[in-house]
Amino acid sequence: MSLSIQQLTPRLRITIVNIRQDDRGSMTHLPHTDWATFANLVCKRHQVAIYHLDIEVEYDFELIGLSSHEKDYRLAWALNRNMGWRLSRKEDLELKRNHSISYFAQFQYVLPFEKTIFTLIDNKTEDGLLITELAQFDYLLKAENAPWELDDHFFRQLKKTPFLIAAFPLQLEKLKNKHLLMV
Repeated sequence: MSLSIQQLTPRLRITIVNIRQDDRGSMTHLPHTDWATFANLVCKRHQVAIYHLDIEVEYDFELIGLSSHEKDYRLAWALNRNMGWRLSRKEDLELKRNHSISYFAQFQYVLPFEKTIFTLIDNKTEDGLLITELAQFDYLLKAENAPWELDDHFFRQLKKTPFLIAAFPLQLEKLKNKHLLMV
């Protein structure tokens, strides 16, 4: 059996291919990355059952657009001081588009008891934008697993952060490229 997963927006398509027992022997000669290619070849040669499962992806995070003229590390420092967080640098988010690779810095903090994860992500670099429809925001703040709504008190405290010009809650339903934030 071969399994391939294709990222579609806003769905994932999982393809399951049933391969007969006698065809599996030749599968061992191929590298692991070529299994999907092998499954497609087998499907062309033999009568094979193919099943497609379309799964609706749930986005269980809140997103806030931030505007600031400061560098990402200075904004992370200011958020740490103002909000009582400990945002720390995480591996850059890598985005491949049109034969080029862009890197977007990320800073992350996990609230100890609530397990809420706050991630500050660069939206703009010299290579381009992460979420093109949010060009007016320099940074994105992603809040995952928040047991509470991001209320007015949270936004009042957030807007007191030095270097922060504006902070607005964003509606995920209206974003086309929200799947890029599923990291």
